[in-house]
Amino acid sequence: MPYVENSSGPLGEGLSQAVGMALADRMNSSVSFTRGEQSRTIYCFMSDGEHDEGNTWEAIMLAGKNKLRNLIAVVDRNNIQIDGLPKT
Repeated sequence: MPYVENSSGPLGEGLSQAVGMALADRMNSSVSFTRGEQSRTIYCFMSDGEHDEGNTWEAIMLAGKNKLRNLIAVVDRNNIQIDGLPKT
């Protein structure tokens, strides 16, 4: 597949899903590199309000621990959250 789009909703699950996809791709790439295939780059677009969720920080720590260089996260800092302003 050339790409997969996944909508996670407003609960901060997007980065967790992207980290899982990037980790799975890297694990698959270790087999694919022997056949000359290249790894994919995983992009995650999220809002600043998602960073109040604990699972987002756990995903960031997992990505750092595993040195996922095939993951790019883009944050839209729009200062909008359902229950008020996000914490800065």
